[in-house]
Amino acid sequence: MACTDDLLMHSVLALSGAHLAFKQDLDASIQSATLRHYSEVIRGLRTEVGSLHMKDARGTLRLLLISIMVCHYEVLSGDMTGTTFKHLRASRELILQLLSQPDGLTAGFLAFETDALGLCLELYAYIVIMNSLSPYGSVATRTMPYDTFVLSLGTLSSYSTFGTMFGGIHGLFELIPQVALLASQRLVEEESGMTKPDPETVAMHDSLEARIRNWDLSPDPSEDTTEWEERSTAGEVLRHALYIYLSTALAGSLISDPDILSFIQFHIDAILNMAGSLAESHYACTLMWPLLIAGSCMVRESQRTELVTRLRASRYRMKHVFSACDLLQKLWESHDPQAYGPYGLYMMERHDYCIPII
Repeated sequence: MACTDDLLMHSVLALSGAHLAFKQDLDASIQSATLRHYSEVIRGLRTEVGSLHMKDARGTLRLLLISIMVCHYEVLSGDMTGTTFKHLRASRELILQLLSQPDGLTAGFLAFETDALGLCLELYAYIVIMNSLSPYGSVATRTMPYDTFVLSLGTLSSYSTFGTMFGGIHGLFELIPQVALLASQRLVEEESGMTKPDPETVAMHDSLEARIRNWDLSPDPSEDTTEWEERSTAGEVLRHALYIYLSTALAGSLISDPDILSFIQFHIDAILNMAGSLAESHYACTLMWPLLIAGSCMVRESQRTELVTRLRASRYRMKHVFSACDLLQKLWESHDPQAYGPYGLYMMERHDYCIPII
């Protein structure tokens, strides 16, 4: 598509340049060329969004694809100003416009256009979910609405591209925003003076815990053993991280119960033990969220060092990964007892240390 579309090509080159500029950070010509392509994309988007016709489904899809790529560019460039989320909001408006076409204009899409739409929806959902690291709504500039297709990823299964980002473990990924909502609800209760969670909140916690526990990855007969084992391991890493996220969500803004802390430590140990086996697997790209959640709860210096060393040695070598390491270091250096877990990540965000991830 980019071969016949200048604006799309500029977005591809800007994204590629963001990768290369970090790996070869001493080459000023790469950074300069990357910024030129990025400037062309932003200028073009501003012009074309303003003239976009509501019923132009193909034009809307094209701008959505470009906007999603710009989101990735911002993350890989180490955005700390919230620009990523501005582009996400713009992407969401384009998505809603496409999904609400009253006369089924998207039904006339060619096969590759339908594939592109499915891919855009999954990429968007992936970015939104990956950045659900703290209680929902805690930082307004990072807060994105949880649309139906984000909370129930199976609704995207009709697209041939389904699984490109979530790799068959979407049943766990879709629980992340639901736990974020629970965490937000518990904080509201705390603010109203409730020292213990409401029975309704406990019931929500128990329901989510059961879904985490009962999730199962059924073997695919057409999948080779190694692929399935790696997928299964990635799922288990995510499951352990969800247990951590869920337990901290119910505990609220301060976790001091020794039983909860011991429970969390058990899952941290499991995550570190399993994540290493995926270092050379393409499933390694799904580990950023679980490793950040685990890292936010680490109290053992040896594990902190191991995590940062692994992340910095990642074969993907992306700027936002190094920025995430810096975020964890700042969290660990804090002496505030609340600077722990996802709530601790919120505290970092509140002090303008905002790191979007993918």
